[in-house]
Amino acid sequence: MAKENTSREISKGFYWLLGLVFGIALIFMIIVFGLYFFTFSGELGTQEMFAQFGDFIGGLLNPIFSFLTIVLLIGSLFLQRQELGKVVEELELTRGVHQSTVNMSLYEHLLEDFQKEGSDTKMSALNFREYLDEKLTLDISHKNNYEIGNFTLFEIISNNGLMDIAKEKGYLASRASATGDNVTASRDFKEKLDLLDASIKNIVEKLTQVRGLGCPKLRASELLGFCEEILEDYYYSKHINKMAKTNLLKYARFNELLAAVEDYPENPIPKGIIST
Repeated sequence: MAKENTSREISKGFYWLLGLVFGIALIFMIIVFGLYFFTFSGELGTQEMFAQFGDFIGGLLNPIFSFLTIVLLIGSLFLQRQELGKVVEELELTRGVHQSTVNMSLYEHLLEDFQKEGSDTKMSALNFREYLDEKLTLDISHKNNYEIGNFTLFEIISNNGLMDIAKEKGYLASRASATGDNVTASRDFKEKLDLLDASIKNIVEKLTQVRGLGCPKLRASELLGFCEEILEDYYYSKHINKMAKTNLLKYARFNELLAAVEDYPENPIPKGIIST
């Protein structure tokens, strides 16, 4: 309907311009003819006088008609440009509607995938919890007294002293030697921190994808609630000390998870199609 109204307005403008040009041309013709007959008494009896009449009329009207032709051409180009602009606007509007439909389909697919048992997001959260509960053996020897201790990863990141030992000495793990015997060797503690980071990264990316597709907060409430549970257990809880919070923010992307959850708008502005 809007497109038809636009076309009618542009056509009306063109015909108005065309009528105006013809009207001006007619007025000039009347003026020139009247001027000739009034000035020269309208005598066209001889061939010479008729030729002079033609030269007079042509000399005055040709420049005027040429000018009006240029005006008509410029006017038609201007109207065509307006029409093209309207068409582009309508195409952009149509593209926006299509984009919204595609985005909705994509974020619905992401949310449906999240709801499945064993989805990547849920497995990432499960792995995160298991990594924190994993027992690690640390060399906590003091001076000449050799001593080892078993601590969960969560206990380590909650204790400044244990974190320093783990980062400096690593953790102890058994492995098979060339002879087949089990030997204890030190492993880089950063491996465990990287696993925590990767788990939360997957969750943040899923939430970022859904937001980037313009999914309303209400529709994403289940995914947001899932993320809030992780934050409640390992960040907001009064049982989590300051050291644990600091290390989770630093090594496990909790800063990104916090921002993704707390800054999620009611109606996000889509950022385009995001490949899944």
